[in-house]
Amino acid sequence: MSSTSFRVLPRNNPSISDEKRKAQRSKTLLIVLFFFPGFALLALLLIYPVIQAGYYSLFNWNGLGPIEDFVGLANYTRAFEHSVFRRAMLHNLYVVILTLLVELPLAMILALLLVRGNLRFQRVFRAIFFLPFVFSEIITGLIWRFVLNPGDGFV
Repeated sequence: MSSTSFRVLPRNNPSISDEKRKAQRSKTLLIVLFFFPGFALLALLLIYPVIQAGYYSLFNWNGLGPIEDFVGLANYTRAFEHSVFRRAMLHNLYVVILTLLVELPLAMILALLLVRGNLRFQRVFRAIFFLPFVFSEIITGLIWRFVLNPGDGFV
C-alpha cells in the first residue's frame, strides 16, 4: 500500500460544500463573462449571416425587392446541373486535398526545423519567415499615415 495521505472532507459540514459551490459558481460565471463577447461577435458576424444566406438561397430573389417566390432546393439542383459549378467544386476539392497532404505537412516540418532543428543559419531563417509579418504592419502604418496626413492626405 502506498503511504500517500489525502484529506477527506466531512459530509456533514454544509458550510464547506457551500463555499466550494459558491467558488465553482463564481468561476463558471467568470468563464461565461469572458466567453460571451467573443461568442456574441462570432454569432453576429459569422453564424447569423450564414443562416441568413441559407434562408435566402431557398427563394428566387434578386436581392432588392421583397422575398416572395419560395423555390426550396431548386436553386441547389440548378447549380449542380451546371458543369462550370461542378468543375469549380472539383477544383476546390483538389485544393483542399493538396493543402492537407502537401502544404500542411511541409509547414509542420519547416516549423519543427526552425524551432528544434540545429540548422546552421537558424536565426536567419527565422528572421526571413518573420519579416512578412513585420513588413505588413509597417506598410499598414505608412498607408494610414499617408491617408490621414493633415497637409495632403485623403481624409
